[in-house]
Amino acid sequence: MTDDELALLVATRRDVLSDDARVALGEVLRSKDLPRFVNEVNAVVDDLNAQARAAGEELARHRENNRRARKPLLYFFAFVGLLAVVMALLSSTEP
Repeated sequence: MTDDELALLVATRRDVLSDDARVALGEVLRSKDLPRFVNEVNAVVDDLNAQARAAGEELARHRENNRRARKPLLYFFAFVGLLAVVMALLSSTEP
């Protein structure tokens, strides 16, 4: 397992590992240069946080675009409904 994969495992899956996997991970980590590995884990965490922020911003933009796309359609149906009410009122007042 490469250092990148190991850092990703520690950053994302550390809480869901079985006891045996935690022991094995501890053995592997004992053989690593811990200060360098900690820096690598922190870099992976920062990268994942940046990806999550970017995904959140993209989702917000997508929701805003969807809201903007629905607004003209809403106005159109409101106009058609108002027109139908006016026509119904005018047709009921005819002799």
